Amino acid sequence: MTRRKFWTLISVALSLMVTAIALPFLMVIKVIRPNVPLSFLSYAMSVTGLGISIYAIAHYSVVQTWKRRRERRDVNINGSKGR
Repeated sequence: MTRRKFWTLISVALSLMVTAIALPFLMVIKVIRPNVPLSFLSYAMSVTGLGISIYAIAHYSVVQTWKRRRERRDVNINGSKGR
């Protein structure tokens, strides 16, 4: 996963979660009329944002671990970089 894709996924997840927090708040202060479908939408946005962020962080960390292991393996096979 590239850094650009990682940050794109994180920003999408963050915007979903912020919107999911803002909707119930607006319903509580009576800016938006409270209704059940909007509450379920807010919950779904929150869960989706959390899922996307967990996926992005896990995938990015796995890819970075693979890269580090590959670099160590290459150094062990080819000798140290200073030689």
